[in-house]
Amino acid sequence: MGDNRNSDLLSRYEKMLRGEANSYFDTEEFYDIASEYEYMGYMDDALRAVENGLRFHPNTDILLAKRARYLLSLDRVDEAREMVIRVRIDNEDSFFVKVGLLFNDSDFDEGIAKMRLWLEMPDITADRCIDALELSSDYEVVDLSLPMILKYAERLPVRQRRDMLEDFLSILEEDGYMKERCLVYEKILDMEPFSGNYWREAFWAYMDAGNYAKAVEAIDYAIAVSPDDSSLLCEKADCLFRMGDFRRAADIISKNISRMEDKSYPYEILAGCFTNMGNCMASDRVLDIAQEIYPDNYKYWYLRAENRLYSDDADYNKCIEYLKYALRISPDDENVSLLLAKVYFKMEKYSDARALLGRLIDLNKADAKVYMLLGDVELKAGFPDMAIGYYKKALEFESFNADAFVKLVNAYSQVEDVENMIKAIDELELLIDSGQDKDGMNNDETVKGAKEIRKAIELIKSMLRNGMDGMI
Repeated sequence: MGDNRNSDLLSRYEKMLRGEANSYFDTEEFYDIASEYEYMGYMDDALRAVENGLRFHPNTDILLAKRARYLLSLDRVDEAREMVIRVRIDNEDSFFVKVGLLFNDSDFDEGIAKMRLWLEMPDITADRCIDALELSSDYEVVDLSLPMILKYAERLPVRQRRDMLEDFLSILEEDGYMKERCLVYEKILDMEPFSGNYWREAFWAYMDAGNYAKAVEAIDYAIAVSPDDSSLLCEKADCLFRMGDFRRAADIISKNISRMEDKSYPYEILAGCFTNMGNCMASDRVLDIAQEIYPDNYKYWYLRAENRLYSDDADYNKCIEYLKYALRISPDDENVSLLLAKVYFKMEKYSDARALLGRLIDLNKADAKVYMLLGDVELKAGFPDMAIGYYKKALEFESFNADAFVKLVNAYSQVEDVENMIKAIDELELLIDSGQDKDGMNNDETVKGAKEIRKAIELIKSMLRNGMDGMI
């Protein structure tokens, strides 16, 4: 057994187990002993305590239900199912098990209905709501349960509810529910509308969920509460940059950078804005100033390389020079390696591009962009079969990537695989009709991507109708 078990109740119990004392424990005491072990993470000891309790107090509902819950948590599902049947009166633990078993059986509608009955039990507690959320997360049904849990949680006193919502945020962040965290922040802000900290946290939650329009709203409220905090302006500019509103982002930085304590990232945003607006000379002037102050910021070299790559008189050799400077400072940065691979691709140095992209895969830093570029490399090098595999891999990362979709269809056309061309189009149409990507997100970028793919599908269908004897 573990250490740090200091309660008198636990001490008496463990002395009894060691044969050092004879002690009597009633039902509630066995339940509390098990709960202490559970709190410390000793689930096997917790289960053993309940089983000892049932030897002294057989067929006691609270111990039967507790044992069923522990069995379920230990993935002993069939035993949990048999045990919970013996519980005559429902309590917190029996409801937990019954809901969990329904979710385990993929009977989600019945599971949600049973959870509603659980939440409707008298004297709702924060612990009950947290248990319901954690159970939902375990079975990946948070999108179904969270609105209902939040509704019933409104019966809690305000302070308890706010503390509970903080716990919700931790659970959702740990399990990757970015969209649902936004909903929780909205509930917190209903209670704390003048909290600049919560508005700022909500801003980042919206950013993580890709909902940039709501992020701007949130950061505007944070700025209204704390107008002297210049870092909030930098965060707003960051969001506008991601939205593609480069002019507004540049305007915010230009007007406020003098009062920003750390100017390193603001200079990145400002230079990037000028690059994206087609003013590479202005971007270079910003970088001249920035590199005097922050010579070790490798991203400045990256931005200089972008300027050389996208200017009217592209200089690939300068791009390579600047990107190699960046890699000396940050050897494993995926964005620098990806841009360098793009330069090699444009120079038709396919082996060099493959080597860089392959290293990113080895470092587990590959994403849709990496596989897209690999597909482009293989297609240009005359290996459309290999390109097909890479474009399909890119679509695993980004279901609504219009470019990957179009390039995949093009690669199929090069190997004259019309059947798979049609199949790819049909699959993408079904995916768009569902209104969601693989992560269940429906954010600004997803909606935009879906619209782009619809246009691409119509274009390709038209080409096939006109050029392939009405195959579609």
